[in-house]
Formats: sequence, C-alpha cells, structure tokens
Amino acid sequence: ASIELTKLISLIIISTKLKHNILKLYPSSQPFDDVPPLLPLETRKFLAMSCCMSESKVEACWTAVNEIVWKDDIALQRVLKAELMEDTFRQNRGLIYR
Repeated sequence: ASIELTKLISLIIISTKLKHNILKLYPSSQPFDDVPPLLPLETRKFLAMSCCMSESKVEACWTAVNEIVWKDDIALQRVLKAELMEDTFRQNRGLIYR
C-alpha cells in the first residue's frame, strides 16, 4: 500500500513536535536518545487523525522515519524553525534569491 508524500511529511513534522509527549508515556527508564520502538496508543490515534492515515499506516511510517524524528536531523530542524529556515535561505541562496 502506498502512502502519499504529504501525509508522510506531516507525520514526520507532527511526530517531531510530540517527542516529549511520547516520552512521557514511556517508563522513566526509557533513555531520551533511544527511539521508542512503538508509538503509544494515544499518539498513534492522534497521528492517524492528524495525518489522515490508518493506525497501521502510522505504525509502518513510524518504523520508516523514527530515526529522522528522534535524532534531531539538522535539515529537518531548519525547516521546522522559522528563524533557521531564514538562515538556510541566506546561507544557501543562489543568484535567483538575490
């Protein structure tokens, strides 16, 4: 079964914003830097509704993208934070953006 790219991107962005909430649902022994193997039920339901996916697709997508979400990918952080996005344009612009 295929998943639309926009839904996958939405899942990545929303999951990134939910990291601390996801960890709150795990025992305190769960290290912050370790990707949780499964999303808590509440999180799966929220992502399914927010991204217009079934819970099973959310689980499949989580397996594919959890490292991107959890490991603070620099490129993703630049997109998520407005000031970093502006810095990215300033640092990487070509003649077309002048």
